[in-house]
Amino acid sequence: MAAQIEKDSETEIARDSESEKKTQSTNFKQASLFTLWGGSGRDSASKDSETASADSQEPVEGIDSPGQNQNSDSSKQLERIVSDGHSGGESDPLDPANGPIAANQWEGPYQPNDVCFPSRQLGESLRSFRSEWFVGRPWIEYSVKLDSAFCFPCRLFAASHPGCGEPAFTHTGFRFWKNATERFRNHNGTIVHHSAMTAWTLAKTQKNSIASQLSLSHKAQVEKNRAHLRTISETILFLGKQNIPLRGHDEAESSINRGNFLEILALRAKDNKDLLGSLFSHRIKYTSPQIQNELISIIGRLIQEQIVKEVHDSQYFAVMVDETMDIAKIEQAAVCVRYLSIKGSNAIIQERFLGFWKCASTTGEALYNLLKSVLCELTLCLHNVRAQCYDGAANMRGKYSGLASRVQEEEHRALYIHCHAHQLNLVLCEACMNIREVRNALGTVSTLYSFIEGSAKRHHLFHEIQEKLGISRSVTLKALCETRWSCRYRAIHAVKLTYSAILQSLEDIAEHHAAKSGADAASLLRHISTFDFLIMIEILDYLFAITDSFSRELQSQNLDISSLQGKIQSVIDSLTCIRNGDFFHHLWSSAEKLAEDHQLDPPSEPRRRKVPRCFDDGSQNHDYSSAEDRYRTAVFYATIDILLSELKERFAENDYEILRNINEVLLKWQPNSHLIQKLSEFYDFDSHQLECEMRVFYSYVKNNIIKDTPSVLDLAQLFVDKNLNVMFPLVWKLILIAACIPVSTASPERSFSALRRLKTYLRSTIGQQRLSGLALMNIEAEVARSLETELDLIVDKFASSSQRRSEFY
Repeated sequence: MAAQIEKDSETEIARDSESEKKTQSTNFKQASLFTLWGGSGRDSASKDSETASADSQEPVEGIDSPGQNQNSDSSKQLERIVSDGHSGGESDPLDPANGPIAANQWEGPYQPNDVCFPSRQLGESLRSFRSEWFVGRPWIEYSVKLDSAFCFPCRLFAASHPGCGEPAFTHTGFRFWKNATERFRNHNGTIVHHSAMTAWTLAKTQKNSIASQLSLSHKAQVEKNRAHLRTISETILFLGKQNIPLRGHDEAESSINRGNFLEILALRAKDNKDLLGSLFSHRIKYTSPQIQNELISIIGRLIQEQIVKEVHDSQYFAVMVDETMDIAKIEQAAVCVRYLSIKGSNAIIQERFLGFWKCASTTGEALYNLLKSVLCELTLCLHNVRAQCYDGAANMRGKYSGLASRVQEEEHRALYIHCHAHQLNLVLCEACMNIREVRNALGTVSTLYSFIEGSAKRHHLFHEIQEKLGISRSVTLKALCETRWSCRYRAIHAVKLTYSAILQSLEDIAEHHAAKSGADAASLLRHISTFDFLIMIEILDYLFAITDSFSRELQSQNLDISSLQGKIQSVIDSLTCIRNGDFFHHLWSSAEKLAEDHQLDPPSEPRRRKVPRCFDDGSQNHDYSSAEDRYRTAVFYATIDILLSELKERFAENDYEILRNINEVLLKWQPNSHLIQKLSEFYDFDSHQLECEMRVFYSYVKNNIIKDTPSVLDLAQLFVDKNLNVMFPLVWKLILIAACIPVSTASPERSFSALRRLKTYLRSTIGQQRLSGLALMNIEAEVARSLETELDLIVDKFASSSQRRSEFY
């Protein structure tokens, strides 16, 4: 019986081989086309071959025209095959028994090596499939479910075109293991098999090529999108730094002027066609007002993050807060920080602007809640605040409910510093209000400015006379302003320099102009053509020159609290030094010479006024020997006395005791256990360790400091140069604290100047977030400039949302 089965098997093999030889010669070209490109036609030979298939499958529909691009069609057929198929039950999904779906897996032939191949009785021997047959035959695969061998490429590419392959290797499976090697060799040599192998190789190459091309195309589009957004971000940075408005009134494509932002982009596109040639034909332009606002906010946050990083590196910092009303009648609070920054090998005191925040209320509690939310939002710890500087308003310095006291309830080491520039301004105001002659002289100066500069005709006449007299036109009259700290000196000095031109201008106007203007000019001329006015100009010009230099120094961010004490003392010493008769006589002589040059009347003692008996308290009026004696005593000395008194009173508050202690310990270089103990208690230091460090530190600095009177910044630079912060950690902390203590709120005041330039009448409806972002770019231009080399960081932030990720990655 076994012999009969073997004979029948051999007869079947011979019959299949003879049938294959007859069909291969006539159908080779057609088979190759169908095999490679998936044609849909059939011939009679195909029908016979399909009938012979024991495990027929529904053929996959091919393309309509075999004359189309072969690579593309082959890929399309593969995609259709991948989308077709059925489940193969519980067996491995890659098993060939599962039909076409198994052949669509791109891992290649299914060649299991970890299974036990079942044996079958063939003739007198038990035979089974062997894993060694996989070696050298990358096309062969084995079905565990059917215990049969298949040809992977033929099953994949020829199975859907009957007549173009052996059914045993494509549908039914081959399992006559006795003649397996010979049948494998014969099948490997057939034309259909070679065509299927070629189609398989081509399909794999085509699939990789398509994926590669898609990947390259995506990368190119991503880079184009990123370059496009980098250019937009760079343009916004430029406009923001220069405080140039971005938006236009009409940004439609038909508008003549679409605004600075769009017009600059269009201008740049002319010179960068490769980069921006498709700017206005781009499907997504990223130029809408909403995108502008988002990019401005991102840039603003990046500037804040860089500042916050520097603050974290420094550990200790001070806060400066001030508020003002903008043109839209919205109360804006400016928040700034001060800290010691180490950049490379340089120690720098930084005062940075963090942004504008809208104030719903200006009470101490509201400002405190606002400050806490700002610090929390920017990840700055309130417990690292070592100083706070505000003006002297009640909501700021109130003892019980002011902003300063509320902060100190949370962090007692946050010293309150009343802005010294504001205090100096109050000192000058006090002197100006209490001396009648000073008040009158300043009033006349203010009226002069209003009269001459209030008319274009009078202004032009004044400058013409200036040129005739050889006075530089750069010297102009200045207005008096209560909020400008240097306005008094500038206004007085300008009148002194242009006095001759003012006289001639008023004389000309009084003679030739209309009745009202002429009358006003004549009245002013009488006031300034007196010796009283000239001597007051001489006195105030010199006194305000001393305080003006001090006011300018107070606005420097490099001024630390230790240097401040010396500056205050120098002003007091200067005023004390000139309070003598010799110096006043020098001023008096200058005024007399000026009066003589302009042919004015010499000074005269005014008529004594007798006090009515009903108001007489029995005291005697002071008798002055001369007009000079009266001005020296009642005006010059009195003004200086008020200035000295106010300076000593306002610059000697209780909190200054800690500041003086820091100054003594750091800069006097004399051991003082008592002061060290006080500082240790206040700042929670180990007093014993601090004292030990100080003693060693004193010996070190005496040999390494060149200056006789170094500042805190000089000590910080020494620590950076010599890397002493490891050797003296507590001393270094004390230096960080001393360096971060501000002396004035000049930085918030400067931000208000930027606010007035930024939020103008035409831009009064600008949103809060946009306002703060643009202000950060303009005020912190140095930090914004550093972002010009990190534009990809802006793009990454913008692309972080899931909706945009695919466009930029």
